[in-house]
Amino acid sequence: MVSFLFVTAPAADIKTINRTLLHMREWDTGFDETFDPCKLKIDKAPYTEDASEDDQSTSPPLKDLSDNAWSGASTEDVESYCFDYVQAGAPNDGHLFAILDAAAIESKTCILANLPYEYYDDPSTFRGKYNKVRVPWDEFYSMWCNLDIANMNFEEFTKEGEDGGDDQGWFTYDSVSNGCDLSEEGAKKRDAELERLRLQDYV
Repeated sequence: MVSFLFVTAPAADIKTINRTLLHMREWDTGFDETFDPCKLKIDKAPYTEDASEDDQSTSPPLKDLSDNAWSGASTEDVESYCFDYVQAGAPNDGHLFAILDAAAIESKTCILANLPYEYYDDPSTFRGKYNKVRVPWDEFYSMWCNLDIANMNFEEFTKEGEDGGDDQGWFTYDSVSNGCDLSEEGAKKRDAELERLRLQDYV
């Protein structure tokens, strides 16, 4: 499964987005191929029963993002949209998603949001918030993958742990790898691709 990526930062130009996608990519697959975990969501169309969930990843380089309907949106706007998407019956999309917001540009992070287990206990009565944390680009894939396959709990990646986040669902990130866990070979592949796209003026 791949997850929605929303770009809400008005200042996020195409080069910034391409860099973000390259750092979020899984480079250590053990094969020549790589894996991009996100698909860019640029429209605000609601989920319908007739819609089919597209698991096609968004891979850099992107060349244009002029039609991005999410530019300038708040985290709450995205959260509300994704919750409505899930409530409408989407089996995968909207449960786990990422946001590249204004704060992410300088800090080289993104927001990773995940529906808490309480939702699945009783979706009809859930009135809480998504669990949310700001994750460094280079550590995004590890956390995303472990949540996607339900290998680890969201709280295991946070300083608060099972004590919970604040009343809006925010947690503080706590690296389980003490920094980027990308292998030396993976880092070489990433840096080579960054240089290749830089020469083409894409990053």
